[in-house]
Amino acid sequence: DDDDDDCDDDGSGQNRFALGGTADSRAGVRDKTAPVVLLRIDRRQPLRMVVRRGLLVRVRSNEPNVLRATARVDVATAKRIGMERSRRIASLRRSLPAGRRSLRLPVSAEARRALRRTDSLRVHVSASTRDAAGNTRKLHVRAVRLER
Repeated sequence: DDDDDDCDDDGSGQNRFALGGTADSRAGVRDKTAPVVLLRIDRRQPLRMVVRRGLLVRVRSNEPNVLRATARVDVATAKRIGMERSRRIASLRRSLPAGRRSLRLPVSAEARRALRRTDSLRVHVSASTRDAAGNTRKLHVRAVRLER
């Protein structure tokens, strides 16, 4: 009978029975919320240290996710420092648990060679994140100026 209130058919072929006449709040509920992730970049990182060790990024997340982060320079800077093939200087893909983490985006070999020839540059960091349910969120951090 279709008027049965203590049985919930979610279309999966399995019926979920409620206890006490109320439906379980987590049963059959899909995660539709993208992870909330905050990125912070310390502006005091010396360019020399970034070239050697990578760009330090602090990440805070409310749930486990996969983070893809990329650091790029603008077109004029890429031409000035001699990066012909790509504007990307560093990138990272990492699975992260919920909470706080510090990550280093390793600098590519081409960028390492090019960055030896410059005293300062502006870096734009962008990232995207995806949780286990497939929800995604794009992030953009304003440009950070790195100097020797």
